[in-house]
Amino acid sequence: MAEEIQALFCDPPIAIARLGGSTAPLECCSWQEPPNPRAEGATVLAPDWSLTVHADGSVEPMKADTIRFRDGALIRPVCPFIEVWARLGEPGSDPRTWRDAPGSRVQGRCSRTRVRSACSV
Repeated sequence: MAEEIQALFCDPPIAIARLGGSTAPLECCSWQEPPNPRAEGATVLAPDWSLTVHADGSVEPMKADTIRFRDGALIRPVCPFIEVWARLGEPGSDPRTWRDAPGSRVQGRCSRTRVRSACSV
């Protein structure tokens, strides 16, 4: 029998975004270890892949050379990173046998049935 999505959840379960007045969002960045291994508890931010949304609505991947936190006096808003996960299992199976999979690895088709959706993967 095919596995079905039994539940969806987000990781982390809560995220708080910093608001900013700039119309351009902060480029994507990731936390990394400092280049100096003797740094005391310091972490550094490094540019990571971001998406640029053009005026026509098209999207283009890009990786910035630097991270710009401000546009003049205005702070660039931050979008938190949240992963959507699926809890997969056979219909009617014991929840202890279900497995978790990142949303990017869940493929299949969904059909709308009554109030809830039934998806098979």
